[in-house]
Formats: sequence, C-alpha cells, structure tokens
Amino acid sequence: MADLNERLCMILNQIDEQPEVSITYFQPDKKKKGGAYITVRDCVKKIDQYKRVVIMQDTTKIPIDEIIEIDGELFSSIL
Repeated sequence: MADLNERLCMILNQIDEQPEVSITYFQPDKKKKGGAYITVRDCVKKIDQYKRVVIMQDTTKIPIDEIIEIDGELFSSIL
C-alpha cells in the first residue's frame, strides 16, 4: 500500500506532464459476486483525492482503493 501511495504522489507531482502509466485494478461485478482485474494504459489527467479516483485521459475513472498495481516509465528511478 505504501508503494502505491508513493507512486500516486509521484504522478501527482508530475500531473502537468500527464504521465503515461499502466494501472491494474479490480472492477467488481455490479450484478453478482466477483469481478475482473482490468489494466488500463493511458495518460493520467487528474487525481481526485476527495473522491479517491484517478481520472485517465480517456475519461476512465479508477477507484484508488481498487488499484493493485501502478507501473510506467515514471517509476524507473525507484526500481
């Protein structure tokens, strides 16, 4: 969790450059138990800390609490 928070902070610090990242998150099924893991690769447009969502350039909204992995060129310095 600390690693994800650190990566979100790095994205937030460079939000003006709209960094391209790959985010994997869990999307619950609205009709039954379960769901699916989805990976989105796009530029981050905004991080709404109040609503706790990451908004991608293509308007995809990813709930921060459902994110399991964030990757991209931006993080090559922390590997």
